[in-house]
Amino acid sequence: MKNRPGQLRRSRRGFALPLVVLLALVASLIVAVILDRSTTQARMVKRQLDGYQDDHFAKGMQEAIDSWMKSVASKPMVDVVEEDGHAMDLELADGVTLKLYIFDAQGAVLTDFAMLQGDSITDAQGVAMAYSNMSVEELAKASKVLAETEQKLSTTGRLTAPSLTRRFGSPSISVNTAPDQVLAAVANFAGGVEIVPALLEAIDNARATKPMSQQELTEIISKLKAEPDVRTVLTRLLTTQPTFWQLEARLFRTGQNGPPEAVYSGYSLLSGRGNLSRDRSSGAGMTRLSVILDWKRVAGR
Repeated sequence: MKNRPGQLRRSRRGFALPLVVLLALVASLIVAVILDRSTTQARMVKRQLDGYQDDHFAKGMQEAIDSWMKSVASKPMVDVVEEDGHAMDLELADGVTLKLYIFDAQGAVLTDFAMLQGDSITDAQGVAMAYSNMSVEELAKASKVLAETEQKLSTTGRLTAPSLTRRFGSPSISVNTAPDQVLAAVANFAGGVEIVPALLEAIDNARATKPMSQQELTEIISKLKAEPDVRTVLTRLLTTQPTFWQLEARLFRTGQNGPPEAVYSGYSLLSGRGNLSRDRSSGAGMTRLSVILDWKRVAGR
């Protein structure tokens, strides 16, 4: 039986309609994929631009802090830094205020010996070994005590957590911020295991209400019932005049109250004797282009 002309046309239209729908669906999928890829690329470009801008902003801020620190290099840090660690305020572009805080970071154990020479290598390795031999419980307690000590010495508290180990600076340990476990590691390395309780008690009492002075530390070591060699090592490895500091740059919108919008952190070798770019105990003759080390954003957008 032959199809009539009208039936043939309706059959062709019935076949064409699904094809049109299919083509429309494919076209929609292609457009969606193109838009998605375009959006993804736009986000990637924005992240790259934001990272680029943030990197340049961080470097500019670092240079500003560098310049300020060089201007105060000849002054003792105790005369530059307030009790809460605040050192200076700096007005930046776009209504941003930078508040710089500086904290003693030499209460931690040095674990990188690459730039050390002579007796400094022996001292650093010996203290690090004595410290690593402590139990997990002792290390956990050391971390807690370090945070409590920092809180006592800073009325506002630092925003970045203090560390128990460090990669830069002198092998000597700052008695004003070191937890008892680090001080015990120094005494154990010096060979004065039996004098650890007396040493810790004397230091804790001396720094209970205010930072210890070098004279107080000298008197404590001289009164210990220990061999002369032990006293010599303690004198060499314990100090009240740190050269290694943690920098904390807090960024606020001018007039802003509350927490900072961003926080940057880094470290600096600053002796207070006009020597910013060279640290004799951590690599004699090594000149640094910047006084700030390991500078990075640690909080904020």
